[in-house]
Amino acid sequence: GEILTIKDGELQSEQAIAGYEYLTDGFELRLSKSTLRNHGATTSPESLLTALYSLGYALRSVMARRLGVNPIEIQCEPHLFPRQVRLLVYDNESGGAGLSYPIFQDIEMVLDETALQLQSCTCPDYCENCLLLPRTPTFLLENDLLDRELGSVLLDCR
Repeated sequence: GEILTIKDGELQSEQAIAGYEYLTDGFELRLSKSTLRNHGATTSPESLLTALYSLGYALRSVMARRLGVNPIEIQCEPHLFPRQVRLLVYDNESGGAGLSYPIFQDIEMVLDETALQLQSCTCPDYCENCLLLPRTPTFLLENDLLDRELGSVLLDCR
């Protein structure tokens, strides 16, 4: 996996698991930067990274609740490209545990539920009801990479 961070104003990538890869099941959500701009969303790397991490954590929460599993079994990985942003959603099990498929089959309802979770929360940025999950990495909190409103903006642009 890849961990994206902003350090000294520059986007940096670090490998989360060094030394090996394994295949798993998943799906990808994509948005073009032009679509984001047309909806009035900011396209700065910092804002996009925060929005992607936030959407990912909200999705993990909704998916885990729907499937009756621990959120740690589902992972989301943000990717920034020159013309688009992507959020990779995958099972955290080598070979796949089959968690992604039922969610993908009902993706519009899952995205609607995720939008409702983000929009109905009254916290300033994030809390246990909208984004915080068990074992949320400290680098996300220390670098202000969770913001329910920015995550919600991505869902408004779909």
